[in-house]
Amino acid sequence: MRYGRWLHGLLLCIPFIAMGYAVELVPQYPAHYTVQDNDSLWDVSSHFLVKPWQWQQLWHNTPQIRDPNRLFPGDVISVSQHDHAIQLQLLHPVVASKHAPRIRYSPIPPVNMAIPRSKANKFLKHFLIWDKQQLTHAARIAALQEDELLVSAGKHIYTKDALPPTARSYHIIHPGRTYYGLDGKTVLGYEAADIGRARVVNQDAPSTLLVTHAIQEIHAGDYVIPDDQAKREPYFMLKAPASQINGHIVDVVDGLETFGQKGIVVIDQGKNVGLVPGDVLAIYTTPRTVASDIFHQDMPQAQRTKLPSTRIGELMVFNVFSKASYAFVVHTNQNAKVSDEVRNP
Repeated sequence: MRYGRWLHGLLLCIPFIAMGYAVELVPQYPAHYTVQDNDSLWDVSSHFLVKPWQWQQLWHNTPQIRDPNRLFPGDVISVSQHDHAIQLQLLHPVVASKHAPRIRYSPIPPVNMAIPRSKANKFLKHFLIWDKQQLTHAARIAALQEDELLVSAGKHIYTKDALPPTARSYHIIHPGRTYYGLDGKTVLGYEAADIGRARVVNQDAPSTLLVTHAIQEIHAGDYVIPDDQAKREPYFMLKAPASQINGHIVDVVDGLETFGQKGIVVIDQGKNVGLVPGDVLAIYTTPRTVASDIFHQDMPQAQRTKLPSTRIGELMVFNVFSKASYAFVVHTNQNAKVSDEVRNP
């Protein structure tokens, strides 16, 4: 909600080097940009910055802009460079009077955000990548109500062992496929789909739980894990990784061979290399070799010419596990594919 005339712009001068990284403006950036419906901060910042994920650094000391509720469709942003400093101006369009008809604005995703967490929630909540230890120690469903093969909400399930007394609510996990590295041998983790909820009826062995919600049928052999009530921030803080990353895209969630912007992928890098949610990585094409003589396509590999990798886009890591992560493709200028490389941006 806004009242009054255009508010006076908030004008700042920020050093051209912010938080240790050079902030570079795009050539011929616009004098002003009006925030549009459905814009994300990646969309907005790409009009001004060569590296859109540096929006956080550019406005690091700007509380009015860092507040995710302060940037709305219709707001006008001005960025300019003077004497090796970047000047920012934010103007809010508002209704003329509190007695005038009110215009309700929906806030766009907050600053430093490629995608709203709501868009990633399916994969934050319903798809996990377990390691061998998690798979071994999770409680497993040993039997279903009345020896049924499948059950849904309103039915009882049973685990062989007693459940810990500290948890009353549980997620029901269905084991999925195994994720491998590009060598086809290195196990990165095991897909674990969150398919329902259950509450404890009896914690003594064998434990009894009542299924309260299910998005698909539940089988004997599925797992139960305590409900994680930890609150998550509603947005992702974009940044370059703190460590050197050299990895690959190893799977695409929707199963397509190639993918573009807004695709969800699995990469072979995780907590083991220091990745955290919000880290941005560059996507590079898979290196390939070509025959140096078009009339001898079958020449030995050693005599072929190796073509360099080409940067084709960026992705943002949003859910990190032991040796693998889910990532959202925020930008591509051509289709990417499994085996393409991911590196520091």
